[in-house]
Amino acid sequence: MANPLFKVGETNPYPNAGAPRKSIRTAAGMLTAFITRSISSQQLKKLFDKLTAKEQADFLLQSFPYIMAKKSNDVLNASDIDAAYNKLMDALNTNAKAS
Repeated sequence: MANPLFKVGETNPYPNAGAPRKSIRTAAGMLTAFITRSISSQQLKKLFDKLTAKEQADFLLQSFPYIMAKKSNDVLNASDIDAAYNKLMDALNTNAKAS
């Protein structure tokens, strides 16, 4: 049975219906959720300040893979973009001459 609140041509009465939930099922999200549940930010800051400089650096280096976004391998450089542009322009010019 159709939803009686939904009328054709009107806005959806449930604006978030069908919208994907924001998942925390990433390593960074799960780490954030765990730390948020386990310890307050002030306690975490105090613990971090008690560490030596070497321990602080080690902690940050070990945490970076979970915190930082991964670098994409699909990066185009300027020559790749220029080559794709030239191919596109050649194809357009060839189609224009054919018609």
